[in-house]
This record gives sequence, structure tokens and C-alpha cells, in this order.
Amino acid sequence: MQLNLEALEQLFIHLEGKSERKLRELRYVLCLILLRKRRLKVRQIVRDHEGESFIVHRPRQAESLSVFVFDFTPERIDQLRAELQHIFDGAEPDSLPEAQLAAVAPAEAPALAVDPAYAAAPVVADCEPESPRLAAEPAPR
Repeated sequence: MQLNLEALEQLFIHLEGKSERKLRELRYVLCLILLRKRRLKVRQIVRDHEGESFIVHRPRQAESLSVFVFDFTPERIDQLRAELQHIFDGAEPDSLPEAQLAAVAPAEAPALAVDPAYAAAPVVADCEPESPRLAAEPAPR
């Protein structure tokens, strides 16, 4: 299966600053996918009154983006997987207006599978700037 990484990245950027919890959760899952595909890199992990968040950046881009971290139940992982599937099948999820969705998701994008091990992976607090690590991520060979 081939992912449209540009569409994923556009949707991730488009969701910056959204305050609704469902959208923040979706953005976190997109962040995990983009980290895995090396389209994002972790600069640091921040813990404050709002909870834990990643500070990430796109390679060769100076901007820093904040992504809230969530701990998902298995049921919520299934819901998020279904929501992402609907987005990339061209359907409108109930939390995204059609105009926003059309601007970032191509009509015939490939199906998307989210590995639950990565969606619920605990983070390692001391990430090296150019070497993001999720605790559940397999070591490089």
C-alpha cells in the first residue's frame, strides 16, 4: 500500500492550532505516521499544564510545530483508524467541514492503515534533535 505523504502532511499542517480534541487526536496520529516516514522530526518533548506535546519540524524547514500527545484506548484507536479511512476515501468526517477536507485530501487517495502499536506508543523524553524515537519503534538494523 502506498500512502500519499504530501496529502498527509498538508492535512497535518492544516490542523495546526485547532482546539477540538478530536482534531488534536487526529493530528497526533498523523504526526506519528509522518515521524515514522521521516517527514517530521522531533525537536523536543514539552510537559506543561496542558499535558505533554511534541515540538516537531519538517526537514529543511525552520518552522516548529507543537503536537499534543494522547494515550488512546484500543477502542479509540479503532475509531481513529476508521476516521482516517473515511478521510482518504473522500468521505467527510463529522468534525471536518467539507471545504477544509477538500483543500487537503485528494479525492482518490489510497487507503490508510494505522498500526495501533505506534498510535499508543509511549514517548521517550530525551530525544536527540535529529533522531526521534518512539519507545515502541524497532531499533534500526
